[in-house]
Amino acid sequence: MLNNILKILCFFEDTAADTGSTIPSWVSTVVIVAIMALLIVMMIIPQRRNKKKAEEMKKSLRVGSMITTIGGIVGQIIALDDKGNFTLETGIEGSKTTMSFTSGALYMVNNPENATEEKKQEDSTDEIK
Repeated sequence: MLNNILKILCFFEDTAADTGSTIPSWVSTVVIVAIMALLIVMMIIPQRRNKKKAEEMKKSLRVGSMITTIGGIVGQIIALDDKGNFTLETGIEGSKTTMSFTSGALYMVNNPENATEEKKQEDSTDEIK
């Protein structure tokens, strides 16, 4: 593999020498390394941003949240455990189904604001009792 990289670099040196360019040969090497570094950075930054967004979404889960799983199942969370796994209730009145999922099955929280408001209301009613 190192030989292939050296051959590529020699190609650039040969073409620079053939054209009578006054650019030093090390400049092409630096440019290639800079382009590779830029490509790597351009791949890593969006990946980290997406991972951070997914973690925030998992932290926003509350009982009562409407969510969508990666399989396309839409339902309401009725139970959460400390590992992030959740139990989902889906269906219409009279034919409700309960399913358990791991935290990796979460695709999207449909109403994170409503779930936090419901949680606040539950907490305030618990304090009144």
